[in-house]
Amino acid sequence: MSNQAIASPATTSSGSSLLALPAELRNQIHQLVLAVGPVVQLWYESGTGRFSSCAVPDTDAPIELLDPDHVSWLRSCKQVYHEAVQILYAINTFQLKAHDTAGGRYLRGYSGLATSTILAFARGIGRLNAHALRRVSFFMGPVWAQDAPNRARRQTLVRMIRELQVWKRGLPKCHLEASLRLIVSRVTRDSADFRFVVAMDPCAAIESLRRATADFHDAAAQETGELAIPALEVGMFVSLLEDLASELSHRKT
Repeated sequence: MSNQAIASPATTSSGSSLLALPAELRNQIHQLVLAVGPVVQLWYESGTGRFSSCAVPDTDAPIELLDPDHVSWLRSCKQVYHEAVQILYAINTFQLKAHDTAGGRYLRGYSGLATSTILAFARGIGRLNAHALRRVSFFMGPVWAQDAPNRARRQTLVRMIRELQVWKRGLPKCHLEASLRLIVSRVTRDSADFRFVVAMDPCAAIESLRRATADFHDAAAQETGELAIPALEVGMFVSLLEDLASELSHRKT
């Protein structure tokens, strides 16, 4: 309860049975109602009609919840809203996505989409609610491994990690995880998800990237028959992750 909003003393003038309950009980009710599930997925409507699936999300568009029924509790009355709104952000994990099916164009034209998406979310919920956040997951992808030069991919990932680290400094109590999905074969559409924790110190990200390198290499080595993941592709991606870890380690100093 220490990191959640605390209900104020009951005001019985409204005649509400809920508001007549002790503050501790009201907080427990708020938590039960507003616990959406393992992850609250958010996205931005691009406004491009039938082409929305292949458009970069518009971060100026309203945020949408997958299940808006959970937040209808906050609309019941002003006191319930003020008591419970920060509980909503404190007890749930929020997942934001920055999609681009044309990964090469995204990587070559990168302009801070990772940060702009999260900043739009933070601005949309307000400063106090943003400080109530405890768990945020950011997902970028999918991107094609062979759609951009190795150097461009490395610079994009380094920039994304750095921007997310800057954002996290303002929310020291929030655990931020970033995920990248990389498609490694156009033919068979085999893919691998590489997850790394964004921390104030990039050591955690470096270690996670090195584990991803080893896992990717081991998975390719265990393929039987015709390789679903070409050997050249494996070498390029392993080199990318190793270079990225090296660059983060260098910039740390």
